[in-house]
Amino acid sequence: MATLAVTTPRGAGAQSTGDPVAPPAIKSMGQPPLWQPYTSVVATFGRNNDATGGVELGLYHPRGSPVNALFGLAAEGYLFASDGGATGGARLLGVTRAINLGYGVDWDARENNYAFILSFNTAVRRGGLLGRGTQLRVDWIPARGSGLDVGITVPLGQPYAGRTRPRNTGVSLKDVAREVTPHPPTGAASSAYQQAGAAPLPPAADTALRTVREAAQLIAAYSNFFSEHHEPDTKKDVEKIRADAQRIRDSMAVTSPEFPEGRSFLASERAYNASLKRAFAIALRDTTLGAIAAAALALGCSRTC
Repeated sequence: MATLAVTTPRGAGAQSTGDPVAPPAIKSMGQPPLWQPYTSVVATFGRNNDATGGVELGLYHPRGSPVNALFGLAAEGYLFASDGGATGGARLLGVTRAINLGYGVDWDARENNYAFILSFNTAVRRGGLLGRGTQLRVDWIPARGSGLDVGITVPLGQPYAGRTRPRNTGVSLKDVAREVTPHPPTGAASSAYQQAGAAPLPPAADTALRTVREAAQLIAAYSNFFSEHHEPDTKKDVEKIRADAQRIRDSMAVTSPEFPEGRSFLASERAYNASLKRAFAIALRDTTLGAIAAAALALGCSRTC
């Protein structure tokens, strides 16, 4: 933080005279849609009729909570190409997306009969087979030669399908270190940067940082009572956890200038955020820049910690 104070432009005064920085706009995703249209392109293999493949159009409606995906209904219509000309049909399926299965009745318009159908849909990988929530689809109709219909299902009118989670779940420690390691400036600012490391913090900033440390320890304790340092005896380990829990509970009622209403979880969060902003504001000699620096630090920790 001493580095930040040295390299701050001279125009920054004790208080910022400009307007505060507006936070970025956040667009709500809303609730999962109750009606979810989709289309599928399939090729048929091993049927006892001459169908070769075609296009399917469907509409899925969850029954109950759309989040748990335990059960829903789907209606589909399809148009297939065949050696004898085009043929179509319709389907009514019960769907359990939690296990990627659909099951129901298929009606073939040309043959004018009904048959049981079992459908399996899976994204194969995060975000979808080809991205955008696309899925591999495999349909089995035993009464029509036990062949398989294989294709790809594409969601329609669902802009967030396949986009809510990153595809890559691994993190390279080398990449993280390369991104967060600060690089000393060169040229005229080099000497100022070197001197900044030896510059002592103002007493007020040091006090604010001590409050940050205390509040962080309280937040960690409230989040998880279990310690990585265990006693060799299970009974003693349980007693230690109980003693720690009692100590933290007793400390909740202790007040101080930084914790005027006690050391509750909410109060610890408030003290942590306020003291972190205060420490940066003192180092940068600007309250607005201090708030921006604290927010940047919190964002960086949420991405890498």
